Amino acid sequence: MKVEIGADARADLFTILDGVIAGTGSFDLGERLIGELEAYCLQLGQHPFMGRPREDLGSGIRLITRNRRATIVYRVEDTRVFVQRIFYGGQDYEAALRGT
Repeated sequence: MKVEIGADARADLFTILDGVIAGTGSFDLGERLIGELEAYCLQLGQHPFMGRPREDLGSGIRLITRNRRATIVYRVEDTRVFVQRIFYGGQDYEAALRGT
């Protein structure tokens, strides 16, 4: 399936990059992390149902974690996997998705 990384998820990646740079002083480390997260998202096209369903957070929502630090929120649609958000480093994704 085709994978689309939505605008909110792209904004999340820039926020993660900024945080890594601020925390480590290393643009290279931040860039490498973002590349790994993007590649992981693209793999969802081959295995779209490997994330666990979280209907309590929204219709069709699935979650998958990467390296215990990133939580990827996505939906499997008719012809694509849509990556909605990417949370990192203990962010409260449940509150963010519920709008609280």
